Amino acid sequence: MSSFSAVGGTVTSSGSYVIHTFNSSSRFTVIGTAPPMRVLLVGGGGGGGGWETDLNVMFGGGGGGGGGVLEYSGLTIVEGGYAITVGAGGQGAKYRGGFDGFRGQSGVTTSAFSYYAFGGGGGGASGYNTGLNGGSGGGGGNAGGYASGFAGGSGTSGQGTSGATGGTSANFAGGGGGGASSAGNSYLGGSGRTSDIVGSIVTYGGGGGGGSSAQDGFGGSGGGGKGAKGFTSAVAGTANLGGGGGGGYPYNDTDNGGENGGSGVVIVSYSTYDLPPEPTPSGGLQGWVNAVDVVPPSIAGPSVRGVLVGA
Repeated sequence: MSSFSAVGGTVTSSGSYVIHTFNSSSRFTVIGTAPPMRVLLVGGGGGGGGWETDLNVMFGGGGGGGGGVLEYSGLTIVEGGYAITVGAGGQGAKYRGGFDGFRGQSGVTTSAFSYYAFGGGGGGASGYNTGLNGGSGGGGGNAGGYASGFAGGSGTSGQGTSGATGGTSANFAGGGGGGASSAGNSYLGGSGRTSDIVGSIVTYGGGGGGGSSAQDGFGGSGGGGKGAKGFTSAVAGTANLGGGGGGGYPYNDTDNGGENGGSGVVIVSYSTYDLPPEPTPSGGLQGWVNAVDVVPPSIAGPSVRGVLVGA
């Protein structure tokens, strides 16, 4: 038996791999000499932007950016206890403020082992402002027919991409939030990044779709929420995938606002094939494994035979 053990999160297995999944903040404790570890971090998704009306013209909010996605292999994690912080999703802008909508809030950063996956940027408010920067950037708000659409926020290099610029008058759509793999495209959220760390392929960090009067602002793969469409409400980003929330759009001047981003996650895995060898037992006994007809020098008598494993 190896002297290594690890405690923390929800523990599952896939083949020879042991997987610790942290859906909320906690601690990961390593006892003994750990094998090389693989770690995935996903930040919280950004909230979708709010809507606004101006002389009965209605504008859509930008989708929230997906949480930043980081993955590392072959990490050496020494014995000790480690704080795991799982970022919450940003709050969507549920209401407008006067004639100017509110931005969605950015998601919260996820951290573990001195690595940081940034939260996705909040979606821009319709008729008012740009998307926020983040792991992936939030989509920009729609500007109506009065100006160029507001720009999407920027993503963080190595973690995500930028949100799309909001529209002007056509369908009054907000820009889609950026995803971990591809940027927001018009009112569509960008795609997230895939990983097989849990033993199957899962996509993380999709951008939220922009709100619109008539267009389907689909969220990106990886938990991105769909933007509001006419009287249909926006959809929140998926929890523990770091998806951005969908942008808002008013219908008959109702409070059909942007939705919340999804929370992030931390996943740690390692292979039992990579467990370190047993330590040499005390007292000089070498710990024979699969030995045949071996008699340790310190044990007399011909009756001691077969396999002997040091304790």
